[in-house]
Amino acid sequence: MPDPTVSIGIPTYRGADRVEQLLTTLVTITQYPRDEYRIVVVDDGTPDPNHASKLKAICDRFGVDFLIHETNRGIPAAWNTLTKYHEAEYVILLNDDIQICNPHWLTCALYMLKENELIGTVGFPLIHINPETGGLFEEIDPAKWGTRPGRVGAAVGCCFGFRKRYWEQIKQIDGSIGFPEYFGSFHEEIDLGMEFAKRGWRSYMMHYPATEHWRSRTFSLNPELAWYLFDDRYADRDEYNRVLATSKYAKAFWDYQKDRIDGQFITSDGRIDRMSYSRYLFMKKWGVQPENYDDPMNHVHRMVVDVLEPIQVKWLDEQLNPQEGIIP
Repeated sequence: MPDPTVSIGIPTYRGADRVEQLLTTLVTITQYPRDEYRIVVVDDGTPDPNHASKLKAICDRFGVDFLIHETNRGIPAAWNTLTKYHEAEYVILLNDDIQICNPHWLTCALYMLKENELIGTVGFPLIHINPETGGLFEEIDPAKWGTRPGRVGAAVGCCFGFRKRYWEQIKQIDGSIGFPEYFGSFHEEIDLGMEFAKRGWRSYMMHYPATEHWRSRTFSLNPELAWYLFDDRYADRDEYNRVLATSKYAKAFWDYQKDRIDGQFITSDGRIDRMSYSRYLFMKKWGVQPENYDDPMNHVHRMVVDVLEPIQVKWLDEQLNPQEGIIP
């Protein structure tokens, strides 16, 4: 079988039902030549073996490939596994709380990547769905998405696409290629966007078409994903605790934890929350000062994104007509 043009990767953890819903919408709604894309799913270390069996059966039914991590390695590692799997020119990553609702989602994303050599990543506007009710979290207002794509520092992490040959050029300090696996979780798509921008490859959010985001079901249904073991190879514990002591976000989270070491942002068995840890590692990697720990992305954005000159961009409008314009 020849290599596909695009590989669609889906990471999951305890998410067999979510994957089934995503695959159902993906294969029934997408209008794109089926022989030009392939789908692969990775289970990132769900501890229940029955879950892996159920997920494999779902993948077999839809004719998609299935991979498994023996332990939970985090979203960046799952994304790297998915990106490596197929020899494809383009990669689309869909978290398992996404559902496809527009037949042209793949056509529009690939058009932007194919027609714009300086574009590294593209993301989709989101319709936020309340998973408890199935209703909208907020009213749909297409006006907020504008009438053309907008340049960003990094495409939204739950559903975005990129060029694999650009991803292959990002070398991380832990030896990972592409996404920084040592982060554990969070800020991985921001890091990739900034690495791309540093090389002159822009990121854009499309104004059309939207995908449905069944808001954060991956994490809300799996609270253990909030935790990670502290790794002394990449962070100093004393400095880590000093920095987090100044953070309003970290303190708000840790005020509710009963098993923390007194005065520190770590549990008695050496666990830290992934969001705080990843933000710290992102801050350290990009040379952001500790006083800006709560919002390191904007500081890096100013360094590597704001300095990029506007370029001529090609995209498809709602009628799939080619459009072109300079986007600052």
